Amino acid sequence: MRRLSALLLGTFAWLLASQAYAWEPFKRPNPDVESGNQNLAKGNAKEALKAYDRAALELPERPEVQLNRALALLAAKQWGPAREAALRATEPPSSSKLRAKAYATLGHAFFREATEQAKNKQHQEASRLFRESMDAFRQSLRAHPGQAHAAWNYELAKERVREQQEAQKKEDEKQQKQDQDKQKQDDSDNSSSDDSQRDPNDSTPPDQDEDKQSKPPEQDSKKDQDPPQQDPDSKSQSPDEEKQQKQPSPPEQPKSKEGRPLPSDARRLLDSLKENEKSLQREQARSRGQHQRPPEKDW
Repeated sequence: MRRLSALLLGTFAWLLASQAYAWEPFKRPNPDVESGNQNLAKGNAKEALKAYDRAALELPERPEVQLNRALALLAAKQWGPAREAALRATEPPSSSKLRAKAYATLGHAFFREATEQAKNKQHQEASRLFRESMDAFRQSLRAHPGQAHAAWNYELAKERVREQQEAQKKEDEKQQKQDQDKQKQDDSDNSSSDDSQRDPNDSTPPDQDEDKQSKPPEQDSKKDQDPPQQDPDSKSQSPDEEKQQKQPSPPEQPKSKEGRPLPSDARRLLDSLKENEKSLQREQARSRGQHQRPPEKDW
């Protein structure tokens, strides 16, 4: 932290010195620029910016005015407008030394915003901004090699990128563990809810509850019951069955040896013979009854 504070103070002092350098080529001082420099030295960034804006309207072609505006905006913590003003200061007719200071101001704006994002634990955004800061300081070294402050800030931004990557990795692992714990808790709650809804006297495993509910209940009790026994002496028949039993069955028609029905003439002749035979048997029985002698009395 001491090294970081020293580097930041050194960079800010160097940036303030850029104001004096920006106006060296001018033969006569500009009152708005002088007012802006005085207010910025006192820490009144708002009034300094107003003065630099008036100077920019009077001297729109001068990149030095845009550099001064970038410094005032940086002191006011307006990171986006400060970067825009610093980039405008790199445009022609800016000299190589002025471009180096403008790129360094750009890198410092990225670095300051990245530091705030890191404090808010926005590690991915902070890492991106630190990379932008590295690139800006690299451009400053290309425009004017040998700047110690730009090289220090480049290495510092590079180190902060690694820090944010490690912090983001820890945050991801922590979030992953929290998600896993939450999933386990949800599964445990669901299991407890299912167990509470089941009958404590029911020994059916939980995975068979659904099959038990989907299938119709088996009539196991019927297996243990004996079929009703019917009294052999009692015969309960319907009226239709009694009527059918009372009706005589039709006489069976005589058939030939081959099993075919006899012709009507042959059948009548056979019936007549059977009738005569029955009459003869009755007559013989009657005759035998007349010739029998009554039993003799032995008294």
